[in-house]
Order: sequence, then structure tokens, then C-alpha cells
Amino acid sequence: MGEDLRFWQHIYRWCLDLLARGKFLPGFRRKNGTYGGIWQVLLDSNSDRERLAKFIQQMPEVNRSYHGKNQGLESSETQSLILSFLKQILDVQVRRWIETGIQINASDAVQTWLQSLSVPSEFEADSNQVRRLETALNNWYLPIDESLIGADSQLGQNLFCTCFVLHPPTESELKQGNGDWTLEYYLQAFR
Repeated sequence: MGEDLRFWQHIYRWCLDLLARGKFLPGFRRKNGTYGGIWQVLLDSNSDRERLAKFIQQMPEVNRSYHGKNQGLESSETQSLILSFLKQILDVQVRRWIETGIQINASDAVQTWLQSLSVPSEFEADSNQVRRLETALNNWYLPIDESLIGADSQLGQNLFCTCFVLHPPTESELKQGNGDWTLEYYLQAFR
């Protein structure tokens, strides 16, 4: 087996690991005026992000030439290729496990969307119902949005970073026999 297939085999194993750990969520997509359900990969742990970075660095050159370019792919294109493959494989695997025909008491758009999560299909629905479904899903995703693989096969960007400020004891505190340092921590938003 060539190094290119061995590489995709490792990505597939990673996908199985993500499935076993429940690292996927139902999603919603629009395509040419129709709608459908998709399964999205959730990469919310440092170990998964480190694994992705490792795969980006270790991708064989032959895999980088899939797009017919003379030169290798940029890092963001390599990430997109890996995440696209991961997303497609995970979507197929989850659909195999889901029972079809589950009925719940919900709007037509929600019921049809839920059915489209088990069988790849597109549907048309009332725009108001679709808007409500999209809003509900977006609100649900908001805390983890940067960890979901989006429609563009890119991870969201971290919106915050942790900042630490270490304060030494003041001279007056030292004179009083208190030599404790103070550590403050904050979340800083990226702009």
C-alpha cells in the first residue's frame, strides 16, 4: 500500500475514534434553494487539534497534488482537504447507524430535517420554519462554533485566548512578611 493510501487510512481511523467518542453533531445546510441535514465533526479538544496539525504536516506530497496543481497545497488547503474527507466519512458512518422513520411531534421543517439526517436527501420547506430551525441550531452551536467543521471544510477560529498577569508582592507587603505573588487570569477576545 502506498503512503497516500496509508495516510487516508490514518484519517479514517481518526474518524472512527471521533465516532466512538461522540464528537459529531447534527447540522443543517442550504444548497440551491433546498435544504438538508448533515453530520458535522466536532474537534473541541486540544488533542484533536494537535492531531489535525500533525496530519497537515505529515500529508504526503502525492496527496497534496490531488487538485492537479503543479505545486503542493498551502497549509489551509491541506487542512481543508483533510477536514473535507473527515467530514464526508463521518457523515456516511453516522447515517449507517441511525434508524429511519423516527417520528416526533415537530414542525414539517424539523421533521423533514431529522429524516434527512438518516438518509441523504434534500427537502423544501416553509422559509419561516427553516429560519426558526436555523436560529435554534445556531444558538445551540454558539458555545462550540469554533470547534465545528463548517461547510467550507475549515475549523472556526478561536474567539478568545487566556491571558495571565503575575504580580509580585509590593514593598509594603514584603515589609509585613507577606511575600505572596498574585496571579490574575482573563479571557481576551481576538479582533
